[in-house]
Amino acid sequence: MKEKTKKIQKLAEQGNVQAQHELGLMYYQGEGGFEEDDLEAFKWFTKAAEQGHITAQHDLALMYYQGVGTDEDDDKAFEWFTKAADQGHAEAMLDLGEMYMQGHGVDENHSTGLEYITKAANTGFVDAQYYLGFAYYTCGDVDGEYEVNIERDFNKSKKWLTKAAEQGHAKAQYDLANIYLDGSSVGLNNDYIKGIKWMTEAAKSDVILAQRILGESYLNGHFQVKVDFENALKWFKKAAEQGDYKSQYDLAIMYKEGEGAEIDLDEAFYWNTQSAEQGFDKAQFNLGNWYRDKDNTDDDKKAFYWYEKAAEQGLPQAEYLLGIAYHEGAGVKVDEEKMREWLIRAMISGEEDAREYLIEIFGLEKDWMMEDE
Repeated sequence: MKEKTKKIQKLAEQGNVQAQHELGLMYYQGEGGFEEDDLEAFKWFTKAAEQGHITAQHDLALMYYQGVGTDEDDDKAFEWFTKAADQGHAEAMLDLGEMYMQGHGVDENHSTGLEYITKAANTGFVDAQYYLGFAYYTCGDVDGEYEVNIERDFNKSKKWLTKAAEQGHAKAQYDLANIYLDGSSVGLNNDYIKGIKWMTEAAKSDVILAQRILGESYLNGHFQVKVDFENALKWFKKAAEQGDYKSQYDLAIMYKEGEGAEIDLDEAFYWNTQSAEQGFDKAQFNLGNWYRDKDNTDDDKKAFYWYEKAAEQGLPQAEYLLGIAYHEGAGVKVDEEKMREWLIRAMISGEEDAREYLIEIFGLEKDWMMEDE
């Protein structure tokens, strides 16, 4: 055990409130040569909290609320959150506000809850600012667990999201960007320059949807952004590397077409496969085409596998080619009943080629084709 730790432990045992809180943190986090021990953390937080240590009061409240180191107890959590909040602890104000919102440890009271959360936000506490920005926009909490009884106010939403975004809160940056990009839908003015600015900040903080939207904007010139394939590729790749199926699909197409980089079929195949394996129907269809074009028995089976995956999700082109596969015996045994079933599905979905194929191959009349519709 380090000398500093021994000193803190000795001071804590002598009743030093700051040392008691520090010792509790060491046990809670498993630091300073101590094994993680929630019971010991709870003991020392309690000692410090009872002496009026504000942060210890908040930490103790959290342990009661989460049932860590002690039994879950909303009443005790409410008591200690209140003590800390009334002394100006911003995070305790937010937590106490949420308890009022949900009726945990106290009768549900959205007005009082909002009052505490607003106090926390006014101290500059970024999580409270984001909470208000989100709540005024959606009338819900940030975790989607409950409705907030609040009058929707998009201007207040923008105000609080801006405060949080300026402190680097990534989700606030993303939500604020969307307000600027689509403000007209909620009675606000669009501001594409500010929207793309905040979307970029969110993307830099690894918000996946922000990265995807930037990729799409640079690819297609959305929101008055100048088309820039290199930037599109960059942002799609960042989102793709975080597992975003849509960006993986778009990235594959860019590599295949040589947009933003040299044509790289290996990269295109890799990213399309990643997207397909996550269940994206268009990527599954493209992967089926990829294998079908290789024109050998093993690859025909793989093509059939991916066409079937996409067709089962209702993609008309996949339904059509799956029907053809059953007709030609490509990767599967010939089955005219299934051929007819899938071609009719494709036709009903609007795939005109399926109708033409049935008529061309069998000379079928409309009534016959549609009898199982």
